Amino acid sequence: MNRTRLIGVAAVLLLVSVPLHAHPVAKNARVRMQQVTPNQMQQIILDYIRAHKDDTIADVQVNLLEPEEAVSLPGGTLGMRVVSDSTASEYGRRQVEVALSVHGKVIQIVKAIVDVTALVDVAVTTRAIRMDETLQRDDITTTRIPLVSTARQYATNLDEVIGKRAIRPLASHASISLSALGQPFLVRKGDRVTIEAKRKGLLIQTVGITKAVGEVGQTVTVTNQDSGKDLRAKVVVPGLVRVEF
Repeated sequence: MNRTRLIGVAAVLLLVSVPLHAHPVAKNARVRMQQVTPNQMQQIILDYIRAHKDDTIADVQVNLLEPEEAVSLPGGTLGMRVVSDSTASEYGRRQVEVALSVHGKVIQIVKAIVDVTALVDVAVTTRAIRMDETLQRDDITTTRIPLVSTARQYATNLDEVIGKRAIRPLASHASISLSALGQPFLVRKGDRVTIEAKRKGLLIQTVGITKAVGEVGQTVTVTNQDSGKDLRAKVVVPGLVRVEF
């Protein structure tokens, strides 16, 4: 091989080797990112508040006000948890701190602002109820409403209502106030009842006619059918009144 050809081959080899070192690999490759959306954060806060709500509360609603934009974090296994719930009131507007982590390491703590609404179940009528009617199971259902300052005045379960007497008329499909309920009348005016008197093992019974309505424990006037005299007797159970002497 002549000298000119050797120089040419060497030049070609030099040109080929140059690109191997002209663009070295970057030491810091671009990190893949992920987004934590406001909806994701709202759900985490909702789950937290549901887990810590009072037993008298049926459910809660959460509306996230801040942040309004997604939060960027490095890629990896995402974790979210509420770490602080600083609020002076149980419900309403409050600040909640949410820790965002990747692979178990906390990357950022977000101070979220939320509106929290508590929901309660209240008893409502299925039809119009007249004054002094005794409420039956078919007369009542339940509905879920936001908790306001007056909501606690309403019956929140059927057991508080069934068998009770309406002491004033109740509109159809209306929430039932506890103040609108009383004990049912066990006797009514004109009822035929047993008048009972007990003393030291002695039991005397006779028949009477009530002259007024009465609920359990209430004293009513009863006419003794044998003597025609009016007595004051306490209502014990339906059809039975007791004279104290």
